[in-house]
Amino acid sequence: MLIFPIISMKKQDLLPKNALELFSDYKPDDSKLKFIVWLKSSIYSRRISNRVEKIRKKYEQDIIYRIKRKERFAIPRIDTHPRYTDVINSINESAIFLDAGCGCGWDLRRIIKDGLRIENAKGIDVDPFLRQINFELYKDEEIMGKVFEIGNALSTRFESSSFDIIHSGSVIHALEKRNKVMKYLQEMYRILRKPDGIFFGRTLGDYHEKEYSFIRRGLYVSTYEKLKEYLDKVGFRKIDIRVEELHKEAIHQPSYMLHFFANT
Repeated sequence: MLIFPIISMKKQDLLPKNALELFSDYKPDDSKLKFIVWLKSSIYSRRISNRVEKIRKKYEQDIIYRIKRKERFAIPRIDTHPRYTDVINSINESAIFLDAGCGCGWDLRRIIKDGLRIENAKGIDVDPFLRQINFELYKDEEIMGKVFEIGNALSTRFESSSFDIIHSGSVIHALEKRNKVMKYLQEMYRILRKPDGIFFGRTLGDYHEKEYSFIRRGLYVSTYEKLKEYLDKVGFRKIDIRVEELHKEAIHQPSYMLHFFANT
């Protein structure tokens, strides 16, 4: 009675492994029997995926960002960055890490899973609503409560040179205006240690710099050239920007994602 529904469930309805691993109640069995491993892993995967989808639907109308989409919700993207291996290799016991605009926290949890010490991790986001979803999803506030804080990344409370590495996941394009982007980049540079602090992340790009205005939010879209220019102007060096072409669902949508990596 138990095996049939698990065999018949749709694989595409499950979260990918890099997302499932971040939940404390995901416990794949280490049995030497492959079928037992598969069966237990399937049960945990289905249980967590169902809970995540229930929470996503619960808040779908209230989340203004694209993370509310099923293909984005609770799925980390930090580990798809072209320079992620370089970031991981730069992490040691003393490396202090900030996720500036951490949203619901799955990117930060991913890099903690990949070796960052919890006590050296910090995530800030200006939206307290996302922090609420964060802990409803992962049920780990007792462990992670001090890691995630409400904070404005354009003007943080942190002292200069506080962090060795800063991640910026889909933050720049959510800042709406170029002047806000410049203020954000200046603040990130200020709070990174010098020299050799690392600033990396992703933002939407197109062939022309644009500022969109929507009912509930705005959107700033950079070009490859402008993003490099602004990073350089703030003081970053060794700037590496990789371009990922995006599938456009409408003609006005951005054409690509810019994955950037820079040092102080």
